[in-house]
Amino acid sequence: NPNRVENLLQIAEDPQHPGRYYAVDAPEFGTHAAGQIIRLDAPPTTDADHIAVTYVTHRDTASTTATPNNSGHYRDPLVLSDGTVVAAHTAETGEDAKNGGPQASLYDFKLKPLALNGAYWVAGVSLTGGISKSISYWDPDTLQSYSGPLWEMSPVEVRARTRPQHLASTLPAPEQAVFQQLGVDPAALQAY
Repeated sequence: NPNRVENLLQIAEDPQHPGRYYAVDAPEFGTHAAGQIIRLDAPPTTDADHIAVTYVTHRDTASTTATPNNSGHYRDPLVLSDGTVVAAHTAETGEDAKNGGPQASLYDFKLKPLALNGAYWVAGVSLTGGISKSISYWDPDTLQSYSGPLWEMSPVEVRARTRPQHLASTLPAPEQAVFQQLGVDPAALQAY
């Protein structure tokens, strides 16, 4: 395999191509498990020695070095049923802040679709435009407050689908006997 990977995180299978997986290759520390999006084509018939790694985003996105090819850090890739790839993205290319606590983060993860730009994919425009809230929490004995944009992570696809049929099942004889013995109506229990 000519394309190396340091860490394989947040693996998600492509629903249109069983055996095709998207994942993140990220540094061990400093990026909140965000880095480069990669792809593995690994159908069940392929042994591990013959599974190739394809770089989806430029290799520079796996590092914390600012280069013209580093479009930021990515995490939580998700392939939607229409083939669109969505990921949490921050344009920050370096490590996150090491001081100042959680409110001093340099990162601003937003859910964005990926678009092909030359040989590699890059983040498009935010799907939500950003979500801002005012929150308070204890850390551990001091009340902390924050007001501003929240991180957007772990995307899921929500789409309409046909409601499954309700399966009628009969109660097996041993269980039915227990209900009768105790004088409990199974229908009344289900309704409860």
